[in-house]
Amino acid sequence: MTNADLTWNRACLEEGGAQPREGDAALFAMLRFHGLAMNGGVCHAVECLAPAELAEAIHGYEFYGVIGIVPIVDAAQNVPADDDEAGELELRLDAEYAATVSDGDAALVHRCHEHFAAHPEQYAPLD
Repeated sequence: MTNADLTWNRACLEEGGAQPREGDAALFAMLRFHGLAMNGGVCHAVECLAPAELAEAIHGYEFYGVIGIVPIVDAAQNVPADDDEAGELELRLDAEYAATVSDGDAALVHRCHEHFAAHPEQYAPLD
């Protein structure tokens, strides 16, 4: 396993570690949102996270160069009360999220590995 893989695992299992640096914190915030979105949809992720956590997630995506998350999150925060409209919006947002993230986990892993290789100082040392 590479150091980038170990850093990814630390973000998943230890919320970025005991003393996360900017890269660790961004990775954790992005993966927290991503996990919720992949399991229950974008609207579910927005419902589960506090406003500060959403802001951190958006920063995480932008930190890793995943552009286009802001309008998706904004729309998910304004789901209409009508069940039919809400259902259609949720499906559209999930499709937009999938297109934005492209290859799901593999795309995020790739971006993490690239960033880690270029900026290892932005991640806490591994124990």
